Amino acid sequence: MLFDGKPEADAQIEAQSKAFYEEMAAERRLLTIPADAKAVEMLAPRYVNAALGTISVAHTGGRRVFDVGVFPSEVGSRANPDGTTSFITTVPGMSGFEYVVGTQGSKRSLDLRDNQHEYVFLEN
Repeated sequence: MLFDGKPEADAQIEAQSKAFYEEMAAERRLLTIPADAKAVEMLAPRYVNAALGTISVAHTGGRRVFDVGVFPSEVGSRANPDGTTSFITTVPGMSGFEYVVGTQGSKRSLDLRDNQHEYVFLEN
């Protein structure tokens, strides 16, 4: 402690860490790994987005893998409250990318969203 400061940050760090791990555990309980077989049936073998490239969907040892060219990741599935299905990457260091299954016209799609953008990958 410098200059007789109070150790207030210690309690805040502990509370934030606890909340982080509790939230992560709650999210994990909603995720099915390996991905649900019925959910997997909705997937096309390949998707393309003009800005981000290609997602190849592979079946490896009973697990579904999304390969975006930089890193392949097993995905888990989640049934969302709004009736949609998401596939979420699980590879350490790059986990948590969520792709929502949909359609555009006659093509299957995967939608990747962040706080400011929506990227639609169309079946190819």
